[in-house]
Amino acid sequence: MRISGARHGSLALLLAAAVSTAHVSALGSAGHRSSIERTYELTKYLEHQLRDIKHTYLSYLGPPFSDPDFAPPRPNSSALALPSAATRFELWKGLENRARLLQNHRAYSLLLGAVRELAQSTVCPYLQRSLLHFCTGLDGLLGSISGLLTALGYPLPPTE
Repeated sequence: MRISGARHGSLALLLAAAVSTAHVSALGSAGHRSSIERTYELTKYLEHQLRDIKHTYLSYLGPPFSDPDFAPPRPNSSALALPSAATRFELWKGLENRARLLQNHRAYSLLLGAVRELAQSTVCPYLQRSLLHFCTGLDGLLGSISGLLTALGYPLPPTE
């Protein structure tokens, strides 16, 4: 199973969506702010990890995928069936805190499932370890988002 450049962009956009969660101004208490800061730091760490995994995976695939100027074709469908992370900024900013957190939770849950599936299907031990380590970070991020929802008195989303 291969990850295309479009999927990397989607994964990066999903990570960026969580970053915007950290900038919720309505969450004024110190406890919430501290939790948001931890969530933001974890998101930035996962973003860095994703770049490392991408480099490892492309190196594993070899040429032409590892060539710096390689531009993969953009298929109309995704084997991993990840939803698009593209949302207009005005729309995203206009969402209530609960809706924004729930959308982040859903997106990261889907990403976690896709990365786990990819980790199970890879034969490269180093890449598999990197992907599983990334899954651990995603689990932590989901826990942080769940903690924010709980701290704000919102119900947790149903498990899919």
